[in-house]
Amino acid sequence: MELRKFAAVLAIASALVFTACGSTPTGDKSARNGDSLYKEQKYTEALDSYFEAQEKGLNAYREEKLYAGIAACYCQLGEYEKSIEYYNKSLEIEPANFEAWVNLGVAYRKTGDRDKAMESYQKALEYDPENNASVPLYTSLGSIYIELDKPMSAISYLERAREFYPEKADIHAYLAIAYKMAFEPAKSTEALEKAKALGYPKIDAIQEQLNKLD
Repeated sequence: MELRKFAAVLAIASALVFTACGSTPTGDKSARNGDSLYKEQKYTEALDSYFEAQEKGLNAYREEKLYAGIAACYCQLGEYEKSIEYYNKSLEIEPANFEAWVNLGVAYRKTGDRDKAMESYQKALEYDPENNASVPLYTSLGSIYIELDKPMSAISYLERAREFYPEKADIHAYLAIAYKMAFEPAKSTEALEKAKALGYPKIDAIQEQLNKLD
């Protein structure tokens, strides 16, 4: 009798273990497939895979990475509001993600929200001021401040970009405008000449902007 009871308990325990194993989330494969599809520029298909992963549940694949992948797909498809929603979800989980802050800034700028774009770029720089991607970030902030007619702020960011990458032509082109706006004509001329020497392709457009500031 005791042996039969033990066998029954063992059978129940085995069934519970089987059930638990069977309930392990299985969405990781779908999420990784979404990554592959994104690299192939199949953004709609990638979204399908990411949402399938979300529905199945994740095991080792990180949730913040999944949200960032969804956001990136929406950004590529021009659905910037949805992109912003999912980048924010990703950043709620992992707020120190430099790339996510940068991409969130790009999405905000696409919607015309320059203030939010600047906040996002500045957040990225707070977490990682010397990331390899920080040079275009400093340049982007500089160009936004030029648009906002704040040349001193523009100069601050553009000079920082120049420290990292002195041979980047567009930095000098933007500096030529910012210096001119800040009533520093000698520095403006020097920056313009440097942009020319480095082969900046839109030098005529920069010169036209400078002429308007005379």
